[in-house]
Amino acid sequence: MIAERVDAGGGAAASPHSPAPPPAAEAWKRAHHLLVIGQVSEAIPLLEQVVAEYPSWTAARASLGVAYTRMGRIHEAQDLIEGALAEAPEDFSCQMAQAEYFARLGFYDKAVPHLNVALEHAPGEPEYRAAFEMRRFCIDKCKGLFYRETVLPRWPRAWRLRGRRTQTSEAVPVTALEKDLR
Repeated sequence: MIAERVDAGGGAAASPHSPAPPPAAEAWKRAHHLLVIGQVSEAIPLLEQVVAEYPSWTAARASLGVAYTRMGRIHEAQDLIEGALAEAPEDFSCQMAQAEYFARLGFYDKAVPHLNVALEHAPGEPEYRAAFEMRRFCIDKCKGLFYRETVLPRWPRAWRLRGRRTQTSEAVPVTALEKDLR
């Protein structure tokens, strides 16, 4: 669903901060295309090869993190995406990767700030459109999030302990407890 709204790699594109090295550009473009069409398992080996050869290329690491996210390898994805984002905090592909990571985990409200930064640094119209559509999707999903509306229950005053211990020192026979379970 998110993959339909966002270009592959969370909208990852070759960044002006970390341009594609010429030999790796073709492998990365092929992997990017595989992510777009949903063949993530075929894209991962290509991206792993590119990242192994060029570990400082943040866009490739972010794309590999997105691929891992889509395959459910969350911890590996988190390490790659957060590492790339720490090195290039204003990079479009890193921000989009972090946003997709959060969105796929269901934390749509955490994805929106990353999408706002991505919109500011979008290198072109297709990337801007992808970030804009994903932001709109996440904002729609944020409305009425269950974990945002959950609060502690309001117990009647008689039920509140207020620091008192209500546990008795008497031992309760096991048979009495078994009767309650039946």
